[in-house]
Amino acid sequence: MKRCVVLVLALLVVFSVGGICGDKEEVKAQLEELAGQQAHLETLWTQLATERNEVLQDATPVFKQATELVRILPPPKPFTDKEKLVIMTALYYKEYITRLDMQMKMVELAMNEVKAKMDILINRYNVLQKGGVAA
Repeated sequence: MKRCVVLVLALLVVFSVGGICGDKEEVKAQLEELAGQQAHLETLWTQLATERNEVLQDATPVFKQATELVRILPPPKPFTDKEKLVIMTALYYKEYITRLDMQMKMVELAMNEVKAKMDILINRYNVLQKGGVAA
């Protein structure tokens, strides 16, 4: 939940940056703000990737067990409670990993958006450095 709130806030800030910048100092300040956002998003992505790898490591033996259980369907005999638990746990892990993948993708999209905004601001800053007017 906390990560989703942070992600939503980051996305709001990213989409709120824009407009016409005519002052070098203003452009520079926005670039610094975006660089901080980019660093935060990279940290968040790394945390999600680490969590995904840890979950995947824990889930691998459960996936193997569940695969063996459902290899022959319908089963020759009804599943025991333990076997049902293994299958349900595997399904839980699958959903959890999928959710982490989706969160990572959302962070990647936010990082791409920040990068695009930074590229625009860098171009404006370069024009202003040369004495031009940035639009």
